[in-house]
Amino acid sequence: MTEICLVPGHACLRGENPLDEKDWILEPFQQDGGHHARCFAGHFRVGLTWLETNPEGRLIFTGGFTRPGTKRSEAESYLLAAQKLGLISDRSLFKRIVLEEYARDSMENVLFGVAAAFAAIRTRITRVVAVGFEFKRSRFLDHFASLQLGPGTRYDYFGINNPMEPQLSQAIVGEANTRKAFASKSPEAKVSLRAKREARTFGERHVPYVELCREWPALHARLVEWTTENP
Repeated sequence: MTEICLVPGHACLRGENPLDEKDWILEPFQQDGGHHARCFAGHFRVGLTWLETNPEGRLIFTGGFTRPGTKRSEAESYLLAAQKLGLISDRSLFKRIVLEEYARDSMENVLFGVAAAFAAIRTRITRVVAVGFEFKRSRFLDHFASLQLGPGTRYDYFGINNPMEPQLSQAIVGEANTRKAFASKSPEAKVSLRAKREARTFGERHVPYVELCREWPALHARLVEWTTENP
C-alpha cells in the first residue's frame, strides 16, 4: 500500500521565526496575534509525525507562489519553517518529503499534491490523507470524491485546529459559500473561482503534472481537464 500525506500551505514565509506572524506574508484575516502562525506549525508538525510513523509513506507540502513579492512558495515555506523549529531531526526524512509548488487553492492542493507524489514515486497511490483546519474538512472530502481516481484509493482528513473567534465564525460562513462554488456547474461560479486563482498566481506557471502522470490514466484525465480550464 502506498500512502501519502498532504499538508496544504496557507502563507509564504519571509522571515526567520515561523511562530511570529510578522515573518509571514499574511492576509488581513490571518493577522491575529500569531494564532494562524501557530496553526500552520501544528499542520506541518502533524504531517511530520505521520511521516515518521509511516516508513513507506511520502509527505507532500503543497502550495505555490501565492503572495506578491514572495521568494518562496508555500510548500518551501512550510519545509523551511519546520526546519527552523527543529522538527526534522532525522535527515533521512528529507528523502520522503516532496514539494508541490504550483497549487493556488485547496482543489489544486489535492489534485496537484497527488500528481506530485505520483511523479516522484511512479506508483499508484492507495491512500491519501490531508492535514489542515477542521472547518475545511467537508471541502477536502468533496475534493477527494471529485478526483475519481478509482476504487483502489481511499482518503482521510485530519482537522487539527481552527482560527480563533471572530475569524472562525467568518471563515465558516465563507466556507459554505466556497463549497457551493466548487460544487456548482454554473459559468459564474467557475469564473469566480478562476479569478481567485489568478489573483494568487505569481512566478512560473508551467505546471508539469499532465506530462508526468500519463501512466495513471484516471489522474492524467483529471489533470488535463483541470489545467485546460485553469491555466
